[in-house]
Amino acid sequence: MKATKAKSGNTATNAVPFNNAPLKIVFLDCDGVVSPFGGPLFAPRQMKFLADIINGSGAQIVLSSSWRTTDFGRKEVARQLTQFGMPVFIDCTPTLPDKPRSVEILSWIDSNKRKYNIVNFVALDDINLPLSAPDRNFFARHAIVTNATTGLTEANVKQALQMLSDTNNI
Repeated sequence: MKATKAKSGNTATNAVPFNNAPLKIVFLDCDGVVSPFGGPLFAPRQMKFLADIINGSGAQIVLSSSWRTTDFGRKEVARQLTQFGMPVFIDCTPTLPDKPRSVEILSWIDSNKRKYNIVNFVALDDINLPLSAPDRNFFARHAIVTNATTGLTEANVKQALQMLSDTNNI
């Protein structure tokens, strides 16, 4: 099977410089995380919580959501991130047919760990990603599973910041 990579749609002004500085990554799913089911798309409260994680940790976003698969989706996520004072995502995870999202995330890390000097990551998703990960224990230390109807919470923010505080956790 050939992996296809979604285009990021980010701009040069938001690109991460290749200065080899340690980098933390937040893998972002949108539906059920910043867009709670039954609520508004890109709900202001959940977007503020995401901004708290990004600003509090200095992490960059990699889009792992199904929103990454269309040009409209990538542009809308980028627009929403900037509207809430966050940098545009630096990339998207690859689309690997018949593979779970956890494998797509690990594939992206494997391909980019040295390029970006990645030292830690957190995956925000309403899917229990560790259940489908090849190494469940490893992935569990990096995954925050949100309640799809409430999306990100203040408790999730604290958990993410704690997870990202370790700078040598890959």
